[in-house]
This record gives sequence, C-alpha cells and structure tokens, in this order.
Amino acid sequence: SDHDDHTIITIAYRYYRAARDTNHVHGQEMMMNHVVLRGRHRLVSARRGISIAKNNRTETGDARLWAHQNERLARYVLSKTPPVLLDNPTTAHKDGRPAENTRSLDEYLRWRRWPLAGTPPFDTENQIMASKLLSHPLTYPLTLGNSIPALFFDDQSKETIRICCIGARAEASLPHDYWREMLIMASLSHSCRHWHIDFVGPDVPQNLPPQTIHLSFDTSAASHNEKDQDGDSSTHSSLTMRFFRAPTFHELVESPNNTLHMNDWDGFVLFNPGLGHANLEDGWKDTLDLLFFHAKKPLLLTAHSVLDAQRDTTVLLQKYVDSFDKTHLHYSTNPFASRMEYVDPLFHNSDSSIDHDDTDITTGKHVVSPNHSVLTIRFPPRET
Repeated sequence: SDHDDHTIITIAYRYYRAARDTNHVHGQEMMMNHVVLRGRHRLVSARRGISIAKNNRTETGDARLWAHQNERLARYVLSKTPPVLLDNPTTAHKDGRPAENTRSLDEYLRWRRWPLAGTPPFDTENQIMASKLLSHPLTYPLTLGNSIPALFFDDQSKETIRICCIGARAEASLPHDYWREMLIMASLSHSCRHWHIDFVGPDVPQNLPPQTIHLSFDTSAASHNEKDQDGDSSTHSSLTMRFFRAPTFHELVESPNNTLHMNDWDGFVLFNPGLGHANLEDGWKDTLDLLFFHAKKPLLLTAHSVLDAQRDTTVLLQKYVDSFDKTHLHYSTNPFASRMEYVDPLFHNSDSSIDHDDTDITTGKHVVSPNHSVLTIRFPPRET
C-alpha cells in the first residue's frame, strides 16, 4: 500500500523529548523517535520552494527504500555518531583553503571514522546507501560549518559569534550529536570558541529551552594553534542554540515586545528558502529588505538545485544587487548537500526565462536535494 511503500527517515532523538516536525523539504510529517518509521508522503502546497508527492523518487540508489528494507542498519548508522577524536584533527591551511578532510562528505566521514562499515553486512552497496542516508541529517551542520571561513574570515579574533537561522524547520530539531559536527568543522578553520545559533521560523518546535553543546579536544598537534598561557593545549568550544517560533523573521524583530535586535547577530543563514519560487517570493520580501538594507551582515544561502539557485539569483539581482558586489553572486555545488534526491511534482518545464540547460532537468523532471547549492554574500564595510 502507499502507507507502507516509503520510509520516513527519522533520527534517534536521544537528548530531548520526541517532537513533531514538518520536514520543509520533503512535505512529509515525521515524529522524531528512536526508530526508522514508516509513513505516507503527502502532496502539500509549495513551501521552501519544493513539495514532494507520494511515490516520487529517483530511479537510482533510493536511500529511503534501503532504510525501509534495512531498518536495523539504518538505525545503526543514524545512532552511532563517533566520539570526538582525542588527537587534534586540524589541517586547515592558513591561506584559507579548506582542510583536506573537509573537501567532501566521504572524506569527512572517513576522517571522523564514522561506523559505516563496522558491522556486517556492510558491503559496498550498503556503505553507499548508508552514506546517502547519513548525508541528510548532516547536511545542515556541515554546510554551515564548511561555510564558516567564507562568512567570518575577518572575525578570527572574536571569542563569540552569533548566527540566526531564518525559516528554520527540520534543522532546529536535530539531536546534539549532529550539531556537534558543526563545532568540529568550524574548529578546523576558525579560532572562535563560542558559537550561538538562534533558530527562527513558523515550524521551530515550541517551548524548547536553550541548549548548549560542549566540545573539548587536544590541539597540541595543531600547526596554527597556540597553547594557552597556562600551558593547556586543549581547545574548549561551545555551541548554544535558542529557539524562536514566529511566523516570519521580520515580524519577530519588529514586534514591540521583542527583545531581539538585528545587531545581535554576526551573520544569517537561510537553508533552501526558495526566494524566487512563485509561491514564496512575496513572503520573503520584508525579511530580505531587513537583511540587505539594514543588517548588512554576512549571509549563507542554499538552494535545492541549479534551477532553484537560478530563481533565487534572479530575485537578488533584480532587487538587492546595489547592496553588495554582484561579481560574487555565484552559487556553487555544495560538497555536503544531502544525497537523497526527490522529484518536484509541481515543476512545469515551460518557463522560458530560466536556463534549463543543467543537470536537474535533463529528463524533463526537476530533481532536487536539500542544500544542493550554496552561496555566501558579504557586504562592504559600513562607513564610519
């Protein structure tokens, strides 16, 4: 039946109570729990620029089907996050080039010694499916962590950096073990020790208290880290997360009873916002006006596909190009994109204003994956 035809991938929610969350990318409801649950895909109105109908999946390598058929292995992969290595893993280059172990998801998983092959029957096919499954919860923390150098390259002296994730949904419900990977990734390229992320959006879980993740590992092997004055060579860093349920970002910050202010944050993140999607563009206008005309802080934007990135780029060029240097307005392929692909049932290959000569639509279908493309935007220094 349709009900049993698909699996909804869920994460072992070990650190706080199970929470109901609507996945913004897949149009699927999921109960965060300790198992891989079966469920029904349902067609929903376009949100975040994409909706997924039941029974739509790409023809090759479906990790959802694999998880349904191999529930024990899927649970094992999702719940066995590796411990932090005691030896310092930092190999980032001083000139800003990425560390060798962060250039791709596969390299990162090998470096982190993620248990993809630790338990039979993890043959090659199972390892490929397991990495696809794992790429889905990891795409948010690793995409952000990998973008830290581009966002905050001139903030190396800061002890604390505050980030606002606007329009947050599923990423606000990830267990600590996954967001800890963002801390580990950030430590490869940035000296900041205390990170804060505020999740804002209509689907952020209600009444979640602030939560803090701590990370400590030896940095004695690091070529560019100095020992503390007391001789301690260990690095202690933290990530504090706060949760704000609000219809929109601009309504939250403009509320007379609000205690949050635009200057509270050092940068902003919008995961798969769908800025140029016909159903979403008008809803983003007031928030984008605040970000581009008032805040003018570094921005990280992602898109579901080349087409999605093209639509978002059109909006940015038409309305906000005078606020920043358009020569840097170029989405790149994200090495930490989710590898779980879906077909957009609402796509119609008839918009002549969009260049369709890309890998998304070669078969007449719009194939998408969360955080497929990534863009960082920086603004000129404020005049004093």
